[in-house]
Amino acid sequence: MAAPPHDWQLRQTLLGVALAGAAAVALRPRDRAAFRAMLAPAAGPALRAETPPAAVEPPLPPRWTPRPAPAPGEPDAGARPRIDDLDDPCVTRGCEARSLDAFFRRLGAREGATRPVRVLHFGDSIVADDRITGRLRRRLQREFGDGGLGFVFLRPTARSYHPAGVQFEARGWYPGAVVGPAFDDHRYGLGGTGFEAPDEGPAATLRFQGGRHFALRYLASPDAGAVTVSLDGAPPTRLSLSAPGRGVVDAAPTGPREGAAPHTLTVRAAGGKVRLFGVVATEDGPGVTVENLGTVSNSARAMLHLDPAHWRDALRAEDPALVIVSLGTNEASHGALGPAERDALYTDALALDRRIREALPDAACLVTGPPDAAALREDGTVAQRPALAAIVSAQARAARDAGCAFFNTLNHMGGRGSIVAWHRQGLADGDLTHFTDAGGARLADALADALLSARDAARARIER
Repeated sequence: MAAPPHDWQLRQTLLGVALAGAAAVALRPRDRAAFRAMLAPAAGPALRAETPPAAVEPPLPPRWTPRPAPAPGEPDAGARPRIDDLDDPCVTRGCEARSLDAFFRRLGAREGATRPVRVLHFGDSIVADDRITGRLRRRLQREFGDGGLGFVFLRPTARSYHPAGVQFEARGWYPGAVVGPAFDDHRYGLGGTGFEAPDEGPAATLRFQGGRHFALRYLASPDAGAVTVSLDGAPPTRLSLSAPGRGVVDAAPTGPREGAAPHTLTVRAAGGKVRLFGVVATEDGPGVTVENLGTVSNSARAMLHLDPAHWRDALRAEDPALVIVSLGTNEASHGALGPAERDALYTDALALDRRIREALPDAACLVTGPPDAAALREDGTVAQRPALAAIVSAQARAARDAGCAFFNTLNHMGGRGSIVAWHRQGLADGDLTHFTDAGGARLADALADALLSARDAARARIER
């Protein structure tokens, strides 16, 4: 009986392998090495080579030194400030105030405050990995004091979500997010992701490196169940989620803070359906937070899936002084865009920026454009993202029209094609989209320098 075709192919393959092995054995050593090299898979392109040493995050730069205000009559006196790649537009008719002034006022008033000045950073996977957000947090907290880690999700929303300063352990929670899977009511909390438990049992443990106050964020509804909350092994406290609240638990006072004291918070579903969003960890007294609200695959359109009134209330509950939005990388991966798609980029960005401005009229907002990115073809050549320039242009125009500042990340990197040079310097990963620790640090330092320079300019404007 004839063998099936796949058995015949297998026999042929095994015969070929045996003959190749016999030939390799029969060859002289020098010829054998050449034969093996011929059979070895072709080496990948140079961009897949080992990442240079620059991938390691460098030390923080020296403390910021305020720059002197320009004297009246100097070329930049009274000019619209374009500090590096930051555009801080006027928000009043006579330009008495600019977009970021609200943030700088809150920073100036933090002395004697009992709550930190909070900065929320929304974004996609480039934010979620905390390379940029974490470095910006370290820079601003060194200048203005440690206000804590701020909001973190109940558990990681993706493998790449790992904000520095907290470790997660969770089981039994079902997620719903703006990027999917969806909740029917589109109430995903502050960061765009919620976690449900249908009944008792699911638990989450978060181990923080520091913090004094820990507030649970959840969806309150009349038919909601309950959870128990325990800090540092204390007897659990039962919390009903049928009424609005914050579920705040405070760590025991430890005296003057000389270093972050670790704390462990455990939340457990205690019966009935519950939906939790995350935990806000803050310190006492003046200081700042820079909070990682990055979501893998996120976009402006995805953020608009949030129920508007629900998200407005979630934003107001946190009372941030500055909201940073860093999106556009996922839109850039869609290829060339037609006229209607280009118009939609602006429409979506403007709608998102305006939702933030309307929810937080006394806060500042800052949009950072997407960084350069490219795709690596199988033959080793690099394919640029054709939509990137249109995305940057749409976001910059939408930010200005909404009264938000704009930081041109693409321009700072060196324009289109710069991601290849960043990779060769050890600043970008081999996917030509994400960044190494060193690359994230460079982008964060540029953003921190731009914010601190704008603060100096605001001070000079007030003094004049």
